[in-house]
Amino acid sequence: MADDCILITGAAGFIASHCVVALAEAGYNVIAMENSKSTKNFAFQQINKILGWEVKPCRCDMLNYDEIVQIFERYKITTVIHLAAMKGVSESMNYPIECYRNNLVSTLNLLEVMRLYGVKNLIFSSSCAIYGNQVEMPVHETALPRSISNVYGKSKLFIEEILSDLSRSDKEFKITILRYFNPVGAHSSGLIGEDPKRKQISFLTLLGQAALDEKKNLSLFGSSNIRDFVHVMDVAEAHIAAVKSLKSNESFKVFNIGSGIGISLLELIKVFEHINHVKISYTLKERRVGEIEAIIADTTLAETELGWKSNRSVEEMCADSWKWMKYCSNNF
Repeated sequence: MADDCILITGAAGFIASHCVVALAEAGYNVIAMENSKSTKNFAFQQINKILGWEVKPCRCDMLNYDEIVQIFERYKITTVIHLAAMKGVSESMNYPIECYRNNLVSTLNLLEVMRLYGVKNLIFSSSCAIYGNQVEMPVHETALPRSISNVYGKSKLFIEEILSDLSRSDKEFKITILRYFNPVGAHSSGLIGEDPKRKQISFLTLLGQAALDEKKNLSLFGSSNIRDFVHVMDVAEAHIAAVKSLKSNESFKVFNIGSGIGISLLELIKVFEHINHVKISYTLKERRVGEIEAIIADTTLAETELGWKSNRSVEEMCADSWKWMKYCSNNF
């Protein structure tokens, strides 16, 4: 595995930082790439605390083709895990051009450089947002997109189409797409997790904020909305499974990455309160227009072909998320 040099884009992000830790601990040579304009050194410092050694961080604006070339010149990369993206749903709706430019142009630049340097193993971070509002549950990978309600989801779908076209035109490319459902939680050390200062955060991080601030009242839109929450470390481990199977896979594969279990937002609040011995104030409100009522993953394909399955419970998601939130509260 030491010969496998894996480039992870957006490495300081929520999911990516956990992937860096998981892959480094599994023995892979990890290159952690992040945009210097938007991220401080904090995430890398925390990653190194967990690992006990230093990963190789490198700064790169993926909208700049020449900067990506410099990375590939510097390192003998064998596989790319592409997670860097403008992820906020609300932000994508307010700034659609910026979202499309960031997510599409950066990916096209990356693909051109990969082709130039003969690096043709790619794992792409996609989302269940591409499914839109489905009728049948659980959702299988073959489900056709229906009424995608936000620009972020559309950008992910467009990139999936680009990658599909690329795999048909160049059979040497081995491309695996992982469609995440709702990654939550944090590393069990409590040293890395989702940035609570981001404009758009996961529901579990919102719960942590409400638990820390007794005066905060959480607005719960659509308490019966069903979601498939999956622990972020299970998601990270899915990337290890994807790397191992990448070279033997067909040229283009898509996998759902979720728990396969649906839980309502109200149920999640109750679990969070119980496991962490906290109280959360909330107000029930009507489901917002365009919001998906339910989404649950069919994970059969990932289990049978990747040999991957989520192992961590909802209780672990809540406990690890709370541990991270308390760490943030005490250190920032």
